[in-house]
Amino acid sequence: MKYSKKDEKSRIWIKIGFGKEKNKYYLSISDNGVGVYTSDFPFIFDKGFTGDNSDRTQSTGIGLYLVKKLCEELNIEISARSKRTEGFEIKFWLPVIEKK
Repeated sequence: MKYSKKDEKSRIWIKIGFGKEKNKYYLSISDNGVGVYTSDFPFIFDKGFTGDNSDRTQSTGIGLYLVKKLCEELNIEISARSKRTEGFEIKFWLPVIEKK
């Protein structure tokens, strides 16, 4: 919501499913916000990275860094995609745990 476009309604979509290509369940969260610049994208999980953000006074660059660290601890794969002006999606890939 923080990075939503000012001229249209903000939307957030939450999807769950099973990705056959990875053989894992996923939780996907996406929005129709401003997205991320292509040049910034490789650094979105870096500690302290705020990117090309006009509102730097409210950004710490710690949020996605902490999410990534938690995912590593919980053995959850994380992926993201974005296109500037079209939104952002983050996907959590949850391992399938077999009962013994």
